[in-house]
Amino acid sequence: INAADAALLLKSASAIGSGGASGLTDAQKTAADVDGDGTCNAVDAALILQYAAYVGTGGTQTIEEFLNRT
Repeated sequence: INAADAALLLKSASAIGSGGASGLTDAQKTAADVDGDGTCNAVDAALILQYAAYVGTGGTQTIEEFLNRT
């Protein structure tokens, strides 16, 4: 999980917002919905970016562990 994943999700959210298709597979949508609210959007992208920064500074928790503490 890294900043490129967040960028892909933002691109997808933009496409959906303008009436297009997300461009994500079902598996990608499931993985991208990191806050578990049933939608993939900028909130998920922001959480992914936060996690990427955490890992980039030496963090070792999984994203699930990280999100449970935020």
